[in-house]
Amino acid sequence: MRVIQSEGFGLVNAIPPEMRVWAAVLRQAVIDLGVPGKKRGALAWLQSHMDGPGSLLFVCSVLNVAPGYVRRLALQGMERGETIRDAA
Repeated sequence: MRVIQSEGFGLVNAIPPEMRVWAAVLRQAVIDLGVPGKKRGALAWLQSHMDGPGSLLFVCSVLNVAPGYVRRLALQGMERGETIRDAA
């Protein structure tokens, strides 16, 4: 398993607070893909086509990123056994 160190977001002060919150939600879902007991929920969230507040589609819209791209990267990383953990 490859572990990717997360050092946070660069230029965090240039990102509006509401976008930082939704970026953190997305980041947590990706982290949860590598956590037993949370993986199933993270997968369901990433694969959902719901578009209400808090959904992947909503988060991607706020962050101006393509949900298909996010799904593909997250799932490919999971299949390769990559995980993300916070820098201590």
